Amino acid sequence: LPILRGVYEIEPILNLLDIHGGRIIGGYARFCCSERDEPRKAQDCDLFPVGDSDEQSQKVFETLKAALLAAGLTVKAENNMSVTFDAEKSPPFKRCPTIQIIKPVEEGAIVTKGTVEEILSNFDFTVVRCALNPDRRTATAWASFSKDELHMKLRILNIHCPISSL
Repeated sequence: LPILRGVYEIEPILNLLDIHGGRIIGGYARFCCSERDEPRKAQDCDLFPVGDSDEQSQKVFETLKAALLAAGLTVKAENNMSVTFDAEKSPPFKRCPTIQIIKPVEEGAIVTKGTVEEILSNFDFTVVRCALNPDRRTATAWASFSKDELHMKLRILNIHCPISSL
């Protein structure tokens, strides 16, 4: 899919991904590729540690976290799934939505590591099964992503927790 908007705002993030690996997957990628005239803006930008092995995914996570800290961002919150950063003291990142690095985990049915296809296949809704490609012009998305996003249809493909999906 073509990327239609939102790249300028996240240029500093894309520059780090060019160096350290990882991909923007989920809601921010949906916003960038939506064919709707006024798509709902994403609250955050999720960086996934894409890799061909567990070791590679872990290394991407660690190097991205270190690079964001070196760029002047501070850890705002951390849980078993992600690290959220505060860009208040880092001017290049102030235009960016909240930045989160998703930890490379595999807990039961939840998978946040591996290839782009493995990560996408684990998302609950088709409208967030989208990943920005490194070329900054295109994205990889689920087959029904564009149609469901355009028609604002929430199609559930995977349920980890019925309460959060509702």
